[in-house]
Amino acid sequence: MFHIRPFNFSDADYANCVQLRNSIYSDTPTTVDIWKNNDQIRPENLCYHFFVAEGADGQIVGMAQCAKTNAESGTFSLGLIGRDESWHNGVMGELLTWVKQAAPQVQVNGLVQKIQESDEPKLSFLKSQGFQQIMRYPLSALDVNGFDPDRFTDKLKLVEQSGIRVSQLPAGWENDPHWQKLVHDVDWKLMLDVPHHEPRIKDSLEQFIKNELLHPNGMPDSYFLAWDGEKPVGLTCFIKRGGRTQTVSTALTGVLRSHRRMGVATALKVHSIRYARSIGCHTILTKNAETNPMYQINVSLGFEAKPAWLDMKLAV
Repeated sequence: MFHIRPFNFSDADYANCVQLRNSIYSDTPTTVDIWKNNDQIRPENLCYHFFVAEGADGQIVGMAQCAKTNAESGTFSLGLIGRDESWHNGVMGELLTWVKQAAPQVQVNGLVQKIQESDEPKLSFLKSQGFQQIMRYPLSALDVNGFDPDRFTDKLKLVEQSGIRVSQLPAGWENDPHWQKLVHDVDWKLMLDVPHHEPRIKDSLEQFIKNELLHPNGMPDSYFLAWDGEKPVGLTCFIKRGGRTQTVSTALTGVLRSHRRMGVATALKVHSIRYARSIGCHTILTKNAETNPMYQINVSLGFEAKPAWLDMKLAV
């Protein structure tokens, strides 16, 4: 037996939901403080909803978070989380019903759930509910200590000879308005070319600072820019996992169209991997849309394939 209710934002609900989430995704844990921070900085116009399923003993056995992909979106980004049994004992079906009931009230006509293709119980459930795959993102991981940067010495020299230099942003740049605006603008130009199932909407500078620079998972020291003279033409950066740096994820690596096929992305990645090693990072995770050439660049650097992530969509 179970019943569904809204998340109440109490310390107990936060603790129980984070514990459940970390028991399922133990390789990429999060914390209560990070969840609370996300709730504080989330724009109200994303129409956020959070429902939990409680068992007869009062324990939370499943949860569903949803919010608009962006303020102008017609879809909810959906986060269904539960142990294997929750996907076939009615818990997830009832949570999904609650989300469906909320969607029309805020003019949402589709739900998009991310899932790893190796997660058979969840994938079977989603397909049975009518979800269909709309995007696939190969995931790969790099053993930082096993990486040999010397293999790329010649390639980096060619990039330098072409007039491109790569540099880490100065310490404390995240508090400097000049650098904040510059990185925000470069990030936006690069994100426009990242494949996605929804139109991109540019965050305000204030929201970018909250979401990326001052977030508990933010890593301002990991930002590297590629420069052609005084013009920034490429960027790479990491985010922490659960506020820690033993494992990090690539938040973005991109190069302006005018400077592609010159080895700039590889140069950016090599510099960032060296940085990761210097801070004691063991593993770098990255995922790319399967149509994105960056995946092959990652493979050439030594990243090893892991089960891909899928975007599954349901019309409501």
